[in-house]
Amino acid sequence: MVKCRKLGIPFAEPPVGDRRWREPVPVQPWSGVREASAFGSPCAQPVMGDWNRHDAENSKEDCLYLNVVTPEWPARKPLPVMVWIPGGSNEGGSGTGPLFNDGTLVRHGVLLVTINYRLGVFGFFSHAGLSAESTHHVSGNYGLMDQILALHWVLENIASFGGDPTNITLFGESAGSADLGWLMTSPLAKNLFQRAIAESGSPIIPAPEALTREAQGAQFAAHLPGSPTTVKALRQLPAKDLLAAQTNREARPSIGPFVDGWVITQSPASVFAGGQESPIPLLFGTTSRQFGGGGSSVSNHAGGSARDDRQCPGRFCRAGAGGLWFRRGWARQNRSGVRFGRRSMGLRSCLPLPGDGAGRLAHGCPPSRPMNTNWPTPSPDRKRWARCMPPICPMSSAI
Repeated sequence: MVKCRKLGIPFAEPPVGDRRWREPVPVQPWSGVREASAFGSPCAQPVMGDWNRHDAENSKEDCLYLNVVTPEWPARKPLPVMVWIPGGSNEGGSGTGPLFNDGTLVRHGVLLVTINYRLGVFGFFSHAGLSAESTHHVSGNYGLMDQILALHWVLENIASFGGDPTNITLFGESAGSADLGWLMTSPLAKNLFQRAIAESGSPIIPAPEALTREAQGAQFAAHLPGSPTTVKALRQLPAKDLLAAQTNREARPSIGPFVDGWVITQSPASVFAGGQESPIPLLFGTTSRQFGGGGSSVSNHAGGSARDDRQCPGRFCRAGAGGLWFRRGWARQNRSGVRFGRRSMGLRSCLPLPGDGAGRLAHGCPPSRPMNTNWPTPSPDRKRWARCMPPICPMSSAI
């Protein structure tokens, strides 16, 4: 038995030319044997720092590829599947490269799938002209559509790689975690995964409505070379011009998922508050070193202190001006911002506990619980916090 990697597998037709800003189309079957030994290109993105420099310098619009890593081949039995949604503020990053594909996760007996999805203006641009040509009368949320199509591919094809299509865990970090939460509210993603792990990201953040996003799209187009007003002209622009405008603060539209009436029919806050999210086991929490802002669930010291429990209505509590939300009872107030509570392991995303009918994760883990995916640099406080933490379900227990 040997570890097996199949890289750069297309799950959609390239979203280029006339397919730019359209719903992704499943890839057409090919004849013969396709080479699968190299990663596909990261999706088009600007350099946002050293963390995504390699991805940005090698990025293209033709990017809808995924990778499959198995712990053994052939598999002796159907393997649990884990599908990774990479983070990066929905503007950078990718599922390619060794960072996510050469780790130790598969040693726990899981089949790992990492995916790419359209980012930034290519993945979340809304415009009245695009909405008019859509059969669903919406535009934007293309990145979420890519994720949904990738999950369809996994469901339909993963058995051929030794995976169990009835045991799929979707997991992500930062924007990948937030997108996971959005997918738990989308009717288009229903029944595509059976478990979820959310790390440092929540969908419960303020997001403009569809008409506002279209207006932002028109303003963005006005700052592009030639100020194109038609969809045809917008699609003919080079990717580099769109990326340059995306980094212009005056022109920049909102980036990320939003309620469009089709992919996302209600705000995640309403869906989760009403207990209407996908009734699946959910493991959620934060990483100890997470970028600030963008709706991630990191410490928001600059944004003010958390409200105390008496000010937290319903199932959620909001902290500070950054739109960060926390599960009621987990945050405590102090002068420097939000600190650990005795029964918690740090700040939490607003993803609430699923209902009692959600079932239990395998290996004895409850249906939803906090977690900490990594520790900061060891310090004298580490043992003290370790004593305060409840037992942690290891990551492999989510499969």
